[in-house]
Amino acid sequence: MKRIVLMIAFFAMCVVAHADYDWNTNNRLGKNLNQPFKMTGTGIVGFAKAINKVLPYDNENATVDKANGYIETSSEGDGHYRVNYCVWKRSDGKRMYVVSYDIGENMPSEVAKKIKLDKCVASHFNGIIDISPEKDGSWLSLYNVGYQAYLYNPQTHMLEPIELPVDKMLEPQNGVSKAYYLQLPQKGKNIEVKVGVADEEIEFFKLVWNGKNGFKAQK
Repeated sequence: MKRIVLMIAFFAMCVVAHADYDWNTNNRLGKNLNQPFKMTGTGIVGFAKAINKVLPYDNENATVDKANGYIETSSEGDGHYRVNYCVWKRSDGKRMYVVSYDIGENMPSEVAKKIKLDKCVASHFNGIIDISPEKDGSWLSLYNVGYQAYLYNPQTHMLEPIELPVDKMLEPQNGVSKAYYLQLPQKGKNIEVKVGVADEEIEFFKLVWNGKNGFKAQK
């Protein structure tokens, strides 16, 4: 009996993990994030709450490090939901916030094919991968992967979207999809970048903080 209760509880958590994420309305996630947001205070939790309507933030399932300006939230179920948030203080005194996301959900093909894919901005990847054992397209995995950077305006209390200040994003090789997930730093200032999605040869590189206001890409 106890085992049955635990299984039911686990299934419920898997469902809840994706309850606030609607694939039919979030395929333009990159565009939805690329807009100003009102922010209360300058803390990392305030950042996560400011963009909550676009990327659901669940404090109970998050690793929150206020001192280092870092949050990571993740859940696993019939897919995955991974989002991390971080803040940098630039040499000019301005605060730069970045959010990065890697969201995937497995679906029967007849469900997945009803969802319209839309590559809305360069920093956002939206795609479908065949995960069926026979590679016959019967089961597909949908992916939303990307990132968005902001500068905080203390006069207006607004997060203003900017392009991530990097000299260049390295191009993937060997047919790997241009899906960039930024593992933002809980400590330090450098970013680990994972390029690609499932069933591909994943590639990695670093974005090294230049000590002022941006990054330099390094293998």
